[in-house]
Amino acid sequence: MRKQYFFPGLLLITVLFISGFVRAGEFELQVKNDLQTYAQQMAWPEYRDEINTWLPGKAKQLPVCEQQVQFDLANQSRPPLGRVHYLISCTSPKWQIRAQAKIKVWLDVWHARNDIAVDQVITGGDVYLKNIEISRLNREFFTAGQKVENKRSIRRIRAGKLINGGQLKNVYLVKKGEEVLIRAQQGNFIATMKGTALENGMLGENIKIENNSSKKKIQARVTENGIVETLF
Repeated sequence: MRKQYFFPGLLLITVLFISGFVRAGEFELQVKNDLQTYAQQMAWPEYRDEINTWLPGKAKQLPVCEQQVQFDLANQSRPPLGRVHYLISCTSPKWQIRAQAKIKVWLDVWHARNDIAVDQVITGGDVYLKNIEISRLNREFFTAGQKVENKRSIRRIRAGKLINGGQLKNVYLVKKGEEVLIRAQQGNFIATMKGTALENGMLGENIKIENNSSKKKIQARVTENGIVETLF
C-alpha cells in the first residue's frame, strides 16, 4: 500500500468493496470523521495514517435506504484505531449490517534518550521524539505536542523505550489554594506581594494567581517552589 505524509484530516483510504446501496464513500467519510474527532480530542500534531474499509458481500443486495444511513462504532468506548467494527443501519426499510475498518496511525512520541531513574525529574536532554505506529499501544503515550519535561519518573525507564503515562507524575511547585510569592519586575525595579494560586503549576507554566491585596486575578509564570513571576 502506498503511504503518504500529511496534516490531520487528510486521510489515505483504500476501499476493498463498493456497494451501490451502502455507498463505500459514505462509510469512508464516517471513518475519516471519527478519526479526525479523536485526533482533535487527543490534541495530536501532524500524523500519517493508512485506512482500509470492508463491507460485507450482502451489502449490494440491500434495498435503497429512504432515510439517511446511520454509521455507528460497534464499541463506542474504544478509540478508532486498529481493527474496528461499525454497525451500518437504515430505519426505512429497516436493515443493519456489520462492517470493518482497519486504521493505522503514525505519530512522533516521546522516548527515553538515556536510562531514567526512579524519582528523576525529566529534562529536555533525557528524551527524544520517534515516529511509531500507535494503533496497538494499550497505554497512554506522549506526543510532540505534550509536555514531559519537569515531570517526575515513578518507575525506571530504559534508554530507547517509549515513555507512557503510568511512568511519570506531575511535579507541582505551586498548588491550587496555597499562598505564593508574586514577583513583578519592570526594568531594574522588582516588587513582591502575596497571592493565592488558583490552579496547580509546574516549573515554567503560566497559571492564574489572585493578588491577596487587590483581589485582582493575573497570569504568572512558575519559577520556583511557591514563587511566581509576572511583568508590569
